Amino acid sequence: MQVTREMVENEIRKLGLQEFLKTHGVSSTIIKKSQLTTSHDRSEISKYYDKVKEVEFNSKIETELINGINREVSNFSWFKIVNYAIYGVPQGIFLNVSTLRFLDQLAILSELDLSGYNDYFQSHYSFDFACYIDSNHKHHYYLSGDGNHRITIAKLLGLRYVHADKLKIYKW
Repeated sequence: MQVTREMVENEIRKLGLQEFLKTHGVSSTIIKKSQLTTSHDRSEISKYYDKVKEVEFNSKIETELINGINREVSNFSWFKIVNYAIYGVPQGIFLNVSTLRFLDQLAILSELDLSGYNDYFQSHYSFDFACYIDSNHKHHYYLSGDGNHRITIAKLLGLRYVHADKLKIYKW
């Protein structure tokens, strides 16, 4: 049976997002981490870098090192972004994301559980990123193309890595 958006939305509304994730294989530790780490806007970091130093193709990026997506979504935890998208954004908060796209990804998770979702994700998706390497050689990755919802879900679920079709590297 194929899991639909409506089925996922009903399950999340019944259980809550946290319990829904646990039911489908996401550990409490990963959920807690997604509640504590926040998305950042790359405009703050990018103003210190002049031009691309290198371009890499077909790279793997550790999801843990991804700092932001390609939307004006800053200082929200990865968990809160999805939670707001599903339950509604409080008045006065701007969050430019679509509920339906998150529900589509969570429907895949519901159908396959975490291990199957990871395999599906790794075999179906690839993204473009910008990487800013600071003076301490720390890498800061930001999505630079399509995939805002998928990367947010990858961060929420604690996937180990994502594929990058094109990676523009900026160095300090």
